[in-house]
Amino acid sequence: MDVELEDLRGRWLAAEAALLKAKEQLRSQRTELDATALRLGDHMSGLEVRLAGCEARLQPLEVGAVTRAVPLPVEDRAARAFEEIECLRRRGVEEGYDEIRGRWGFTTAEAWSDAWQSAVRKDGFERDVRARIDRLCP
Repeated sequence: MDVELEDLRGRWLAAEAALLKAKEQLRSQRTELDATALRLGDHMSGLEVRLAGCEARLQPLEVGAVTRAVPLPVEDRAARAFEEIECLRRRGVEEGYDEIRGRWGFTTAEAWSDAWQSAVRKDGFERDVRARIDRLCP
């Protein structure tokens, strides 16, 4: 009887060890999946910014024209313009900023600046935009 109990105890410990090993492997794979999902999300965000910029360039609005794009709020447009400009700055490009602001609906640098100053009054707005820039344009 003692031999049988000892055998069962050994099997139980082996099964427990196998479960712990499987749990650790699952945790490791979950961490890798989370990292991959974060990278894909950042990549998709970058593609969204590029797509919106391309649409803005390809679809200049005329009087009475209809666009399929939903207009973004002023704060979002100011943020997207800032993201594009900051990415250019990080690459060493010091021109084309007015064109970018114009694509996002700001006729002058002052109009963009006013929208930006209004948006940064919200808690965390500028921090979130800069974090997104760090992910999109390292």
